[in-house]
This record gives sequence, structure tokens and C-alpha cells, in this order.
Amino acid sequence: MKALVWSCTVFALGGCAGSGTPYRDLGVAAASAAADSARLLVFRVGDTPQYWVRSAGLMINDVAQPGLTPGQFQAFDVAPGRYRIVVDMWDVPGRCELVVEVAGGSERYFEVSPRLAPAAATLPMALVPVNSFGSLLASGAVMMTGLAVESAGKACGGAFQVVEQPSEQAQSRLASLRASR
Repeated sequence: MKALVWSCTVFALGGCAGSGTPYRDLGVAAASAAADSARLLVFRVGDTPQYWVRSAGLMINDVAQPGLTPGQFQAFDVAPGRYRIVVDMWDVPGRCELVVEVAGGSERYFEVSPRLAPAAATLPMALVPVNSFGSLLASGAVMMTGLAVESAGKACGGAFQVVEQPSEQAQSRLASLRASR
């Protein structure tokens, strides 16, 4: 019975990551941005198990966008100018911010991926023995404190990072991804 429940859960979660139109079918790669606009492509590959079942929150200039799960991308046609891209996870302290200036006719690629430092910051919680509800709460408090301390004062803290990628590298990584819904 446990195997059946586990299989159904994995299948259902895998279906979430696989929804949306494939990048290669959208024509986004072939159509370049017009001279009076720019294109921002934000993507998340699924090549790590860290936060694999979690969505990365995404905001562009303080406007919330649909979250990114592994294997998804979003394309934004925007006016030339300055943009602030923010990624986070709602229940992990900290967030990663990247400010970019985009010119007309340009395409810029931004990869969202899990940061490794938060995983290390949660290790002290393993020192708290969990043998009661109170010790479980203490363990959770130690974990959240470690996460908050690790991200404090950083422009790029929290569960995820956003990094600009060169066109060639991004295009090859985008080839297997699907549009976020």
C-alpha cells in the first residue's frame, strides 16, 4: 500500500513539472525581441533534488509572477529599462535579488536554482533530540534561526538564487523546459 501511495505521489508531482508548452514549440527562441522592447527569460531546470517539489516565488519589479517549479520557464517582453528580479520561497527566510538594465532588442536569460548554503544552515537542528512535541518545536526554531542568520544582510539569500546566463548556455538548458502556467 505504501508503495502505491508513493508511486501516485511521485507521478502527480512529476505531472506538475511537466505541464505547459515546451520551449522549442513556442517560437520564443526563433522570434527575437523588437528594437523597442526586450525579452527576459527566467528558467529553472530540474537537475537537483534540493527543493524539487517546491516552487520558487518570482517577482519582477515588485509584481508577483507565477512560481517556477523544476523544468519550467517564463518569457517576459518588457520595455527597455531597469528591472529587479526577486526569487524566494515563502517559508524560508531571505530572498535573492538581481537588478539588471536591459536595452531594446536584447534577450537576457536568468536561471533560478537552489542555493546550497541554506541546507548547511539547517544542520544544527540535527543536534536537538526530538522526543516530544516541545523538542520538535525547538528543533524547528533552531532550523529557522540558522536559515535567518545565513541569509541576513545578503542581496542573495534564501532558498533560491537567480543568476544571469550567457545565451548559448541558456538556450541549451531551455530546450527541454516547458512554459510555466
